[in-house]
Amino acid sequence: MRSVPLAIIGAGTAGITAYKEARRYTDEVVLIEGGPGGTTCARVGCMPSKALIAAAEAVHGADWLHRNGLTGPAAVVDGPAVLERVRSLRDHFAAGPAAMLDELGDEALRRHARFLEPGLLELSDGERVRAERVILATGSEPVVPEHWPALGKRLLTSDTLFEQRELPDRLAVVGLGPIGLELGQALARLGVTVTGFEIAERLGGLEDAAVSEAARAALAEEMELRLGHSVNPLPGEDGVYLEDERYDAVLVTAGRRPRLAGLGLEELGLDPAAPLPVDPETLRVADLPVWAAGDVADLRPIQHEAADEGRIAAHQALETGITAGRRVELAVVFSDPGLARVGPRPSRLPAGTVTGRVELAGQGRARMNDRDAGAIALHADPASGRLLGAELAAPEGEHLAHLLAWAIGAGLTVDSTLTLPFYHPTLEESLRSALQAVRRAAGYRRQGLDLPAHRSN
Repeated sequence: MRSVPLAIIGAGTAGITAYKEARRYTDEVVLIEGGPGGTTCARVGCMPSKALIAAAEAVHGADWLHRNGLTGPAAVVDGPAVLERVRSLRDHFAAGPAAMLDELGDEALRRHARFLEPGLLELSDGERVRAERVILATGSEPVVPEHWPALGKRLLTSDTLFEQRELPDRLAVVGLGPIGLELGQALARLGVTVTGFEIAERLGGLEDAAVSEAARAALAEEMELRLGHSVNPLPGEDGVYLEDERYDAVLVTAGRRPRLAGLGLEELGLDPAAPLPVDPETLRVADLPVWAAGDVADLRPIQHEAADEGRIAAHQALETGITAGRRVELAVVFSDPGLARVGPRPSRLPAGTVTGRVELAGQGRARMNDRDAGAIALHADPASGRLLGAELAAPEGEHLAHLLAWAIGAGLTVDSTLTLPFYHPTLEESLRSALQAVRRAAGYRRQGLDLPAHRSN
């Protein structure tokens, strides 16, 4: 039986990062992976979805040119070719992490693992590993309602969509969070008739009503959106039926849940059907010699956060004395307009937070590009003027969101941010308009600044 100070279960982003960080302090680390290897992001998440979005944007751009002066035949979408390119790129990005496992030799155990007791693991071939500490980094899996698998091959998830050889003609997307919005709009741009269903009244996890409505209005021009709808798909001989309408397939994007089955958590006194009791600061699970990182921790299920959690878990488990901090929260939906949240959710901001809002309709650069749909809600502390967070719907909103995340991380205030350059004509000028809206909402006076007045567009 092998004995090690640290065992890491799962070789995705969090697990690989934890392994690399732990190896800086000890050579006695094993990385256990019973699946195909490679990260969720590379295999079934952000990378293949962005490859699909890239193809969809190209088609959408060609359509725009045909509406605005380009003559000649319109582009014809070759669905099988598009999907083949997505798979090719996916395989390329997933190959690196998977190859790392082969390079590790005996330090990578390509088997499933389960707890027999705290500190004792049993592998799927019967081998046992005694580990003083364990980091769980087993990732997540799509949420599928219990009876929906009866839909058979007509039921798709983000894990199976990219394996399809052809695009469906009519598709229902159930769940309009980040995954549903990205994939639904991309498929609509590739010629699929898409109807999106969402049980909530707002899109993409947005809380600000104005931003959500701006996003809804823009996205509704490309696919039908039915908000506040709880659906129950029924199988038929010729397809799947939702609300008495037929679809070729249903893409369920109702979120992802931690992958906990088969880990033997009951041997640790934990309920495998319940969320892990993870300390959000230390990532320790209850008072056990176990830490959780990445999607399985279900704290910030985003790729760069998984990497940060891998580092935090490694330092906590090995008691290095190094405290790894968290970055400013940043969540992006790569739709068009792009959606983003920077900092805490508005509902978690302190009471009295002041908010400035601007609509992007008519914004100069966006109007030139025929993409002036969206809105920005920017939040600041009323006393200090320090920026706290934002929600936005804007063309290529990920870039504006990064600028705001950096400003918030640097502790900038409304006034100090307004001293920075805003080139004309750029989309970034909309941030200046949002900053000025915060100033007006808070009744700020200029604090020693001699700034010229600017037009909002």
